[in-house]
Amino acid sequence: GFFRDKDVFDQIEREVIPQLMDRLKPEEEFRAWCVAVATGEEAYSLAILLSEYLEQHQQTRPARIFASDIHRDSLNKAARGIYQLESLAGISEERLDRYFEHRSDGYHISPELRKMVVFVPHNVIKDAPFTRLDLITCRNMLIYVAPPSQKKDLSLFHFALKRNGILCLGPSETTGELS
Repeated sequence: GFFRDKDVFDQIEREVIPQLMDRLKPEEEFRAWCVAVATGEEAYSLAILLSEYLEQHQQTRPARIFASDIHRDSLNKAARGIYQLESLAGISEERLDRYFEHRSDGYHISPELRKMVVFVPHNVIKDAPFTRLDLITCRNMLIYVAPPSQKKDLSLFHFALKRNGILCLGPSETTGELS
């Protein structure tokens, strides 16, 4: 769902995005990576928050979200950006009107948001990470991999983040001994 785990997205909106944006030079691109994005709701939720921040602060800064998953069918659905009303339960009426267009086959994500998100097949365990990232969200993927792979993935995330970048994990995950 969109904005799954409201408290986390509230914190991203109130604290994380402003903190990260303040660190960037005016022309510098904001870069995020949503790992194991499935059908795209988390990536688009982040894009909504970024869009609102940029508008509220009258910034034209470029923002790019890399949304990756190993499952190509899920990524294809995410890239289409068409959702049924029941999956939009976490979205306010105002955001629904602003960022979605209702058509006969469902609610289509706005072109403005779609341009922010790059969907790409990616195996976190085998493929090289994206780099120079301000934010990585990896929520509830690490709990499904063995501890040695978790450690490797977390090390890759650390490598991928800019200095003082932020890693957002799911409620069941920790950085363990790599904290």
